[in-house]
Amino acid sequence: MHTEDLDFFKKWFLEYVCQFSSSDYFTQYNIKRKIEHTGRVCENILLLAKSEKIGEEGNRLAETLALFHDLGRFEQFMRYKTFVDSESENHAILGVKILERMRILSHLKPKEKYLILKAVEYHNRLEIPECSKSSKELLL
Repeated sequence: MHTEDLDFFKKWFLEYVCQFSSSDYFTQYNIKRKIEHTGRVCENILLLAKSEKIGEEGNRLAETLALFHDLGRFEQFMRYKTFVDSESENHAILGVKILERMRILSHLKPKEKYLILKAVEYHNRLEIPECSKSSKELLL
């Protein structure tokens, strides 16, 4: 993944979440909260990625995973006025559907796209399914 890809994803993310802005205080507060949460997750994943020494390309991929991990939360909140999956729908699966519907990852290498979609899909599970390759191998 190239720097330009991450820049594109960041720009797209901000444009995507801006559509959920609202004059309603409750809605705006919650949307802003999720945008800020995503920013903190991006900061933290970069600290982790750098400590794992996965290289600049791996760092960009990790930041992309963090950027998109809660993508489904925005649509979830607008539909159901809650972030509780059991009272609405699984936000991780919703995030994968959004990424696929918007074709935002279509220009990436297949293994990068696969890793991003799986990371988004699995990020809220209690257990991550066994994988034939380690995460680090998938990043290389």
